[in-house]
Amino acid sequence: MADFDVHATAYGRPAVELLGTQVKAAKAGDPLAPVTVIVPSNYAAVSTRRALAAQPGGVANVSFLTLHRMA
Repeated sequence: MADFDVHATAYGRPAVELLGTQVKAAKAGDPLAPVTVIVPSNYAAVSTRRALAAQPGGVANVSFLTLHRMA
C-alpha cells in the first residue's frame, strides 16, 4: 500500500512549487521515472502541466489523470 503525505499551501505559485518539489522527490533522481498526478478536471491538468513545465528543469513522463478517468 502506498504512503500518503498531506501538505497545506497557498493557492497559485506556492502550490505549483510544492507540487514540483513532490514530483521531483517521487522521481527519486530519475528524471524519466513515471509519476501520476490526480487532478479534478481536464482544465486543471492542462494548467498544472504548463505551470510545472515552466519551472526550471520542466517535467517529463508525468501523467495528469482526472478522478473520473481514474475510476
